[in-house]
Amino acid sequence: MTSSSSTFKSCVLCLEENQLKPKLGIHPCHGCQSAFCLVHLTKHRQDLAQKLDTVITQRDEFFETMFNSFNITNENMEKSLKDIDQWEIKMQTIVHENAEKTRNNLQLEYLTHFNDIKGRYDQFTKELTEKRENDDFFEDDIENLSARLERFKQEIHQININIEFNHVSDPIDMNQARNPAISYLTSSQLLCDRQMISLRDRNCFFLAASDTHILAYILSINRNENRLVFYNISDGQELRSTELDVRLGNVCDMIYAPTLNRCFLVVCRKAILLYDSQQMNITIMPEIQPIDEHPFWSIAVGSNTNDAFISLDSNGYIERWSTEIHPIWKLIKRWNIDDILQTTDQGIRMIRVCIKTNQLAVMVLQKDHYWRIDVFDFDMQLIYHGRILTILNDVEKSSFGCRLLLLSNENDQTWLISERSTRSLWLMNSFILKQIDKNVHSVCLISNNQQQKIAVSYNNEPKRIEIFNL
Repeated sequence: MTSSSSTFKSCVLCLEENQLKPKLGIHPCHGCQSAFCLVHLTKHRQDLAQKLDTVITQRDEFFETMFNSFNITNENMEKSLKDIDQWEIKMQTIVHENAEKTRNNLQLEYLTHFNDIKGRYDQFTKELTEKRENDDFFEDDIENLSARLERFKQEIHQININIEFNHVSDPIDMNQARNPAISYLTSSQLLCDRQMISLRDRNCFFLAASDTHILAYILSINRNENRLVFYNISDGQELRSTELDVRLGNVCDMIYAPTLNRCFLVVCRKAILLYDSQQMNITIMPEIQPIDEHPFWSIAVGSNTNDAFISLDSNGYIERWSTEIHPIWKLIKRWNIDDILQTTDQGIRMIRVCIKTNQLAVMVLQKDHYWRIDVFDFDMQLIYHGRILTILNDVEKSSFGCRLLLLSNENDQTWLISERSTRSLWLMNSFILKQIDKNVHSVCLISNNQQQKIAVSYNNEPKRIEIFNL
């Protein structure tokens, strides 16, 4: 059966040009869904090719400028190397060895950033070239490529390779110099006064801490370990190790709740556990149950209100509970997570209560795999959307993703973020987003009125928990 000419609309470009006898649009474009005559279809494809060529030209100009300006012998590196040389002259053999290691680490940092930029540039170029050669592109492809190029420019501008060497002018602790465990944080201006707890070759995926104790979640499939380990902070002694019932599922979050009889709250996939720090035992909170196929995900407790929040799954629910009668909590309200997210969001990972402002911070994963921190009041009314965090993240879902730690300040706007897929630790406030450590599994705040401290678990050898004064 042949098609009648009456079934075809007129060519859109013929109509735009106000032709007296517009031709039939018998050639559809699968990108913009418009129909063209043969002459205008060719013109349409030429216009698209010109737009793609514009993106390619902008790419070439941008990367030429970027590579010309990216020089591993820039002023920051020259100054750092001179500081190292002066440091080396003042010290003896052990200092010389450390200076060589520091030089290599410094050059490695610059080269790592450079190679990362070059690798992503090559991949982007390959994709552009293939689309141009195969004539495999439409309007949405050009928009996506242009948006990626703009994001790439923003990421390049935010790269901050600023390694501090303030410690080189101080006397060296010989015992610390012999210690093989090296953390970025030991050379950061953020932290000082280091303490270490051995994990005995085990991985710690979550931490929570009081002023005297640390509760660590140890998970090892090879060793068939799924346990909570309770440590004394002062001497690093392991006080109690408790195996968890595998039927409860893996641990997804842990917090210390000083206002709830100084207990720890442990979020498993299928249960909320209460860990008594005095008796060092575990009880299940029976009033709190998962909903249908949505497992528990994260928990947050107010410090000066009788409120607790529990999230179920990345796109399930957020619940508000009254903790006035502890441990018998009462459900206040439940929200569907999809109702508080934007259409461009994929789900949430972690929730935390902002202590000073009595607000709820929510770690949101966008569909483009970038994170942001949104802040709500306790009735889940949006206060503000956070800025996009340009933390490189290739995860396909928010099963692990970013974990939040709020550092005390007047505005509740300083955070430590541990990014699970890259095992990196980031410092963020209203002005900066900076990576401050790597090989990190988890981080928690140690409650102490006199001195703020954090505990960090590392997955590199030797596997350990380190404690730092802020």
